[in-house]
Amino acid sequence: SSRIILTTDNDDQGEEQQLQQQQRQHLESPPPLSPSDSCFGDKEWIFRRWVVVFTCAIVVLVVNDLALLMSLFGAVGQTGLALMPCAIHLQLQRQGVAPVSNWLSLMDVVTIAFSFIVMITGVVFSVQEIIAKKER
Repeated sequence: SSRIILTTDNDDQGEEQQLQQQQRQHLESPPPLSPSDSCFGDKEWIFRRWVVVFTCAIVVLVVNDLALLMSLFGAVGQTGLALMPCAIHLQLQRQGVAPVSNWLSLMDVVTIAFSFIVMITGVVFSVQEIIAKKER
């Protein structure tokens, strides 16, 4: 029976060494690149960077006043952040992680609806101000 114990210990050590070797290989190997189906192939990241740069350049050329641009981004971004906890809470209730409460669900839906109304109104007014500033 001592021979079986030795064999088992050797097997455990062998498995442990294999696991350590796999971990080292995993750390040393570069992360796999996702295959690109675009016409740019491996150089897609260059195209994406140029798109971001040119989009920013167009926005800067179109909008003269930074405050107007900030109000437009704030109308979308800040209200989006305001509705996110409610949307997450509703999703957690649907998954059964959070306890279901009709009152809290109603408050979540009302908050999300109000946030969307504020978002749309803010975007409309910001775009109107940008257009009015351009016409002057």
